[in-house]
Amino acid sequence: MKYSNVLHELETLKNEEFSDAELEFLTTQLDEIENANIQEDELDALNDQIHEATSWYKNSEDLSSCLYEIDKENGALDSLYTLYKQASKSPILNDYEESFKNLYYSLQSVDEELKHMRDTHSNDSLDLDSLQSRQYLIKKLYRKYGGSYTSLMESKKSITDKIDRIIHRQDVFDKLEKEKEESFTAYMKLAKALSLKRKACFKELESKVMEHCKDLMLENARFMISCMEKKPSSNGIDDIEFLVSMNLGQDFSSLSASASGGELSRLMLALKVVFQASNGIETIIFDEIDTGVSGKVALAMGAKMKALSKNYQVLCITHLASVAVYANTHYLVNKKASASETITSVQELDQDKTIQELAVMTSGEASQKAKESMQDLWVKIHG
Repeated sequence: MKYSNVLHELETLKNEEFSDAELEFLTTQLDEIENANIQEDELDALNDQIHEATSWYKNSEDLSSCLYEIDKENGALDSLYTLYKQASKSPILNDYEESFKNLYYSLQSVDEELKHMRDTHSNDSLDLDSLQSRQYLIKKLYRKYGGSYTSLMESKKSITDKIDRIIHRQDVFDKLEKEKEESFTAYMKLAKALSLKRKACFKELESKVMEHCKDLMLENARFMISCMEKKPSSNGIDDIEFLVSMNLGQDFSSLSASASGGELSRLMLALKVVFQASNGIETIIFDEIDTGVSGKVALAMGAKMKALSKNYQVLCITHLASVAVYANTHYLVNKKASASETITSVQELDQDKTIQELAVMTSGEASQKAKESMQDLWVKIHG
């Protein structure tokens, strides 16, 4: 948020100490970047030019040699001209006069094209040394300031900002102080609006949690949301705490200090149901949330999850048969360890296997009596 950022900038500015030597160093860095005047795609263009220039210099000897053979005294061009003149004067060669003439002018045309190619590359000022020097400078600055054009520009801005902060320290200070006041006003407006929205839903939230607590056999439990104002932070000005009273005559206190293991499990189930349902979540996962409960309480927790499954996909990891029996689909998770590895397997169970495993969870073995008891409970729940 802007207010937090401005506070950080102000704190940084207060703690900054600059010397003349540091200002001189920063100025030297800025001059180095600005004097180079590097353009965004310049390095790529330079690489192409260097490749072109290198290729030109490698092949220019062949071009020079070819032009020499054409243009030298008694070279190819002179020889063709001589043949053309001889043919024009000799009755025997007269029929070849036109052919020699055409060959002469064709070679003359090639000669002109080759000279134009040579002159074009010379006029392009493809000075390989200067191109490579420029390439070296750009790469050096890239290495020094982050490795790319973007990082070079970011470094330039950072250096410019530091110099500005040194030279115009008080101006920057005054500007930040003004921004601090403006952003704080804007922050408090939003924070107070958020606080009102939070407080507006407290009663409804408390009521929903209490409703689920009664279903989970916490008839004497009371749940209350405490809200105290705190220093501005990224999540507002509200210091929110959940308070509970688990027994009659007991004062409200923090959640962790009030509930026993089993009570805490049920209360956490109630809270999880309320919060996840209000967030529009379609799948709710309970990982051993039934810790510390048994008997009727465990059955109540299983019934609560069964009711939830009508509107949500509920995944529950449990060691209690009285909770697991409520599920529509069961998976048995096994972990086997050997000398070199540990393997976890997951097996989907049919109804018979489910009854057997529920019996083991209840009595430690799949006795006939335990299986019959689980079968009766299964029929009672599932019909």
